[in-house]
Amino acid sequence: MTDFTTNFGNGQTADEASGGRPASRERSTIQFPYSDLTDAFAVARVIHDDFGGNASQDQIAAGLGTKVTSSGFRMKMAAAKLFGLVEGRGDASLTTLGKEILDPRTESQARAKAFLRIPLYEQIYDRHRGSTLPGDRGIESEMRELGVSDKQLGKARQVFTRSAEQAGFFKQGKDRLVAPRSTQVEADEPKKHDDKARRQPSFDSGEYDPLIVGLFRRIPASGEWSSAEQEKWLTLAGQIFPMVYGSDGEVDDT
Repeated sequence: MTDFTTNFGNGQTADEASGGRPASRERSTIQFPYSDLTDAFAVARVIHDDFGGNASQDQIAAGLGTKVTSSGFRMKMAAAKLFGLVEGRGDASLTTLGKEILDPRTESQARAKAFLRIPLYEQIYDRHRGSTLPGDRGIESEMRELGVSDKQLGKARQVFTRSAEQAGFFKQGKDRLVAPRSTQVEADEPKKHDDKARRQPSFDSGEYDPLIVGLFRRIPASGEWSSAEQEKWLTLAGQIFPMVYGSDGEVDDT
C-alpha cells in the first residue's frame, strides 16, 4: 500500500511520487505539502460526506473527480496526511483533527492547528511571531536555510502563502502571521444575559474598582496573618466598600 506521507511531501517531485524516474536534484530535508490546506480539506470532506469517515483510495479519487494514478490526487492525499486530517495506508480515515475541521464550531481552531502541524510552516511562524514577515525572496531564503531545496522554493512558498491565508493567519495583513482566535471559545461563552450570573471577573480584567483590587491584594497568600493585621484589613474594608458600592442609605432600590 502507498504511504503518501513517506512518498510525497518530503522533497520529491510529482513525477517521482507517481512512480516516474527519480530526478537528479537535491531533495528537501524538511517536510511540506505540495497542495494547500483547501485541497487537504476537500479530501477530508469527501471521506466524511460520501463515505462516513473511512474510504479507499479509489473512492476518494472518485469523490474528487480524479484518478488514483494522477499526481494531483497523490499530492492532495499527501497534504491531507501532513496537515493531520487523515491517516492510514490504503484506506484512509479521518483523524480527530479532520473531524474538527469539518465542524463549523471548531473549524477555525482546527485550521490553525493543521497549518502548524507542517514542520516548515511551524518554524517560519515561530521565527516571525509578533513581527513583520520578509518579502517573497526573504521567505524563500529562510525556507532554503530550513531545508527546502532550491528548485522547490517557489512551489513551497506559494503553497505556504495560500495555506496561511486559508488557515486564517493573514487576517491582520499578509505581512505577518497571527494565529486566529478560536471559535470554540466564542461558542462556549455564556450568552450575554447570563454573563453576570455565570461569570466571575478576575482582578486583572479591569472590571473591579482599583480600591477593591488593592484591598484584596493585601491578603497574604499563605503564612501567618496576625489578628492585629486582620483587624486593620477589616477596618480598611469597612471604609472602602461604602466608597465603592455605596452605603445602605445610598442604595437605589428602584
